[in-house]
This record gives sequence, C-alpha cells and structure tokens, in this order.
Amino acid sequence: SSNAAIFLWNGARTNHIRKEMSKETFMIESLTRDVVALLMEERGLSMREAMDAFCSSRTFDALSKPETGLFFQSPAYILDEFKNEKSS
Repeated sequence: SSNAAIFLWNGARTNHIRKEMSKETFMIESLTRDVVALLMEERGLSMREAMDAFCSSRTFDALSKPETGLFFQSPAYILDEFKNEKSS
C-alpha cells in the first residue's frame, strides 16, 4: 500500500497541524520532507521525482510504520537505508 506524506515547507500552519496529529506522525512526515530534500540536493532531482522515488520505497514503508522505530533515526541514516535498498 502506498502512503501519502504531508510536506510542511511553509511553517505558517505548523502549530495547528501539530496539535491534530500524533508526535510519531509529525516526526515521520518531517523526516520524509528532510529525506526528500536530501535526495533533491544529492541527485539533482525535482521535488516530484524525489518524492516519487522515496515514497514508493520499502524504506518509506518502514518509516511509515511507527512500530519499526525508524522515525527515531536521522534523515541521513534513513537516506542511507534508501540507498542500500536501491543498490541491492
């Protein structure tokens, strides 16, 4: 199943959104945003390309499941997991 991520590039509504979602969900979405930004920077991808690549990965599926605890890791660690997935 595919999960959609919310990207908060503009912090204007962040406080309102934070109150409505769990801490885990907010962390997962923030990490997704950060990993996508790293992919854009490292690979010269557009936002759409980076989102499509990451959000269709097994790494994103694992990140999206709070029980995996992957959301406790740094964006760089998650990006490395994504790269390892794509190289195998």
